[in-house]
Amino acid sequence: MKKYTILLSIIFMLFGQGSRQLDSLALVALYNATNGVNWSDPWDFTQGIDTFSGVTLSSGRVTSVKLSSRGLNGSIPDSIRYLTEITNLWLQSNDLGGAIPAAIGNLNKLTSLRLYGNQLNGSIPPELGDLANLTLLWLYDNQLSGSIPPELGNLTKLTSLKLSSNQLNGAVPDELSTVTSLNILELQNNQLSDIGDFSFLGTLKLDQNNFEFDDLEPNLAIGSFTYSLQANIGEEETVYVDKGETARLHLDVGGSANTYQWFKGGVAISGATTDSLILSSVQESDGADYILTVSSTTVPSLTLNSFPIHLQISLGRQADSLVLVQLYNLLGGENWKKSWDFNKVLDSLEGVEIVNNRVSSLYLIDFNLSGPIPAELGQLD
Repeated sequence: MKKYTILLSIIFMLFGQGSRQLDSLALVALYNATNGVNWSDPWDFTQGIDTFSGVTLSSGRVTSVKLSSRGLNGSIPDSIRYLTEITNLWLQSNDLGGAIPAAIGNLNKLTSLRLYGNQLNGSIPPELGDLANLTLLWLYDNQLSGSIPPELGNLTKLTSLKLSSNQLNGAVPDELSTVTSLNILELQNNQLSDIGDFSFLGTLKLDQNNFEFDDLEPNLAIGSFTYSLQANIGEEETVYVDKGETARLHLDVGGSANTYQWFKGGVAISGATTDSLILSSVQESDGADYILTVSSTTVPSLTLNSFPIHLQISLGRQADSLVLVQLYNLLGGENWKKSWDFNKVLDSLEGVEIVNNRVSSLYLIDFNLSGPIPAELGQLD
């Protein structure tokens, strides 16, 4: 295929900026790259390209390629760039894989690009932002990843952008909010977070992403606006707290009218209705899984749930501290080369390794220890 692309490049130089011959060769490349012999309606190359099903010509040039649900299997070749008069490229609902070629950005007369319902992967090429006449860009239901390129904000004629059901992440670029011609923006079922004011839209779909209430509030006036089933907030974590100490659990959640409720082991905690939960003088019974649910008085029909926070009450850290004090005193700690300061937390003591809130290892090499090894070390179990 690389040799074929080089050949096309040479022919392109010979024929100039565009020709029917180049159109023909680009179609041959597309046919070969997508297993054309097994299409549901393969082309007959003994006939002219004006007989090819799904291909439309005007003044002898290819202006439209519509091959939806034809069984295309393979990848889109870079030589697609030579269809310089094309306005519609529809390859949806096939079995195409690989990346979207950046070369599509050369098709400056393209008004409609439909590649949805395939297995395309990689990132959305920023070169698509060069398609100055594009009004419709549908890339949904693929395996595209990475962020939405801000260059799409250059598509000043775009009316419909559908990127749902991919693996896109990061913020929705502010540049898109400057495309005032845009009417439909569908981003559901990705891992997107952070979006600005798109209230000029007619349709906005943000379901199944990582948005919070402050992302949704500016867009509530949109006539068709959906935002259900956002991902869990925060991160799943384990918090270790000594018995008798204070546990502080907190989550920051964006929104101007949030309401909160903490749960312990699936049961609502009475009075725990802020973004922080403070448990004083914790006991063993406080060890449990805690979850915060967040609703909003201005964003109806949505509740955000946190990942669980596993609170574990340590019964041994205080005992470990006492053993280390005894060790220090019995082995001449005041004369050690690397002295300990018990006014600081255990984690700061040189040579002491803490795992899961307990002393797990002691590395007291070249400390100038003196005296017999104390039996109290056996208490560091």
